[in-house]
Amino acid sequence: MFAILSFPQILMGVHGNGLTALLWMEPKPHSTVMEFFCPGGFARDYEWTANRLGITHYGFWGNSSFTAPNLPPREYPPCFQSNDIPIDGKLVANLVKQRLDARTPTASRT
Repeated sequence: MFAILSFPQILMGVHGNGLTALLWMEPKPHSTVMEFFCPGGFARDYEWTANRLGITHYGFWGNSSFTAPNLPPREYPPCFQSNDIPIDGKLVANLVKQRLDARTPTASRT
């Protein structure tokens, strides 16, 4: 498991223990953790860990995302431990593309 997790450039999932795998990610400028919360909910566990490891963290609420320094306050609404977490797939896919495109240097023009 450690060998597999040392190669991902993007790790994503619903807030929970599975995101602990970010500990084995190699910190690179494009390394990213994407964490999905129920709307209004936020905990800093994985944001803090990613930040200390040099990995960019994005949180998602349905059709919006946020990252440091513009983080919401910690909040644990009734839906926080729910299995029903709405997420906008296009928003996530666009951010994945943006983050992966950032790892490829733009060709210089002569």
